[in-house]
Amino acid sequence: MIGFLFGLLVFIVVIFAVIIVHETGHFVVAKLSGIRVDEFSFGFGWRIASRKKGETEYSLRAIPAGGYVRMAGMLGLEGEADAGPRNFYRAAWWKRALTILAGIVSNFIFAGILFAIVFAVPMASVLPPGEPLAAAGFHSGDVVVEAGGIAIPSSSLAAAADAIHKATIRSEGHPLLVVMRTASGTTVQKEVTPELVLYVGVPQSKSSPLQEGGAYVIDTVNGAPVPRGLPEAVLGNGAPVTVTFHVEGATGTAAAEHTATIDKVHDAGNTPLITGEYRAAWRIGYEAPLPGEALPLAVRDGFVAVPQYIGTSLGQLWHLISSNPGGLNGPNGLSGPVGIAIVGAQQAKAGWVSFLEFVAVISTSVGLMNVLPVPFLDGGKFVLLLIEGVRRKRMRPEREAIITTVGLALLLILAFYVTIGDIEKIPLFLKGS
Repeated sequence: MIGFLFGLLVFIVVIFAVIIVHETGHFVVAKLSGIRVDEFSFGFGWRIASRKKGETEYSLRAIPAGGYVRMAGMLGLEGEADAGPRNFYRAAWWKRALTILAGIVSNFIFAGILFAIVFAVPMASVLPPGEPLAAAGFHSGDVVVEAGGIAIPSSSLAAAADAIHKATIRSEGHPLLVVMRTASGTTVQKEVTPELVLYVGVPQSKSSPLQEGGAYVIDTVNGAPVPRGLPEAVLGNGAPVTVTFHVEGATGTAAAEHTATIDKVHDAGNTPLITGEYRAAWRIGYEAPLPGEALPLAVRDGFVAVPQYIGTSLGQLWHLISSNPGGLNGPNGLSGPVGIAIVGAQQAKAGWVSFLEFVAVISTSVGLMNVLPVPFLDGGKFVLLLIEGVRRKRMRPEREAIITTVGLALLLILAFYVTIGDIEKIPLFLKGS
């Protein structure tokens, strides 16, 4: 129960930050455009508290699932507040367009700043419990200096990961000598036996215990200890094999048995795995330390990370629509408020840097969602403005209000549908909290 309440608190904090940034974008550009802003609200529903400053009322409402900036004359309906020349729909077309798009841009800028902070902060190495290095007695904060005769650089995460990968590939599962510099500064060397980890694309069968995106340590192959060799050869070279496995990093977990034809195994690249495809590799359980980038480089990489994440998200969305057997609300589908609360609580427990990265991801996601040309979202409002620009005539306010209401209804239905899938994740979260 404590874990659930913590998750709820994290959700409110994350949504508050992201929504305030989004609505502040609308607010600032509206003010600069001479449009009167009557209310700046966080949340929906009944008003809990409010304070009027100047011509704008700042309010806190009961349902912390969004917010809005209410501008005079925005809907153009009879009976709406009239600010004369300062009405929204009396502003120049380009001013209204910038005001609508400002929330999206603000979310992307906010995400870029948070990503930049993440890149600038040095991070210690991570040795997940239950994996080979941790099992050998090493700890997070220790740094691998050499593995299997290959020097491990510390200049960047990518360079360290590449060198570790070369060492484990060359080992083919045989013990390799690891030289480690501990957090206390001493140098220790031990032989460490890699484990064979199987990374899963979309399972061929919905009943498969291997879940999409999962990472599983192979314990036995055809009833025998895991042999040494290239991963694809160990796993049958396309012939059916019976494997037992446990989730990577899990301790004290009973192995499950699964018979599968594990073909299409490879050990290169980070491209998304397709249905029936696997990636297998020898691993020792090491996440190299991050030295922390200089501020100019961190800012550059932080803002580059935003379009990179957008591209990845669009690819994942297409994958969900085209080939995900679990559907949009399955275990690997979209997440709504409950899912955000669960993941947010996990990231908050992992440390403030992980939490900032999570907030950056949510801010990017909110900006991306609002790009969608769905009425009620900013993208939908912008499309209506484009139509007005082409026709040189505004759509009747009553018709626009109906279209917006339909868009809102569709979004609420989608949110309800996704939340059904999120609720199924709550027992696992409570168990681990």
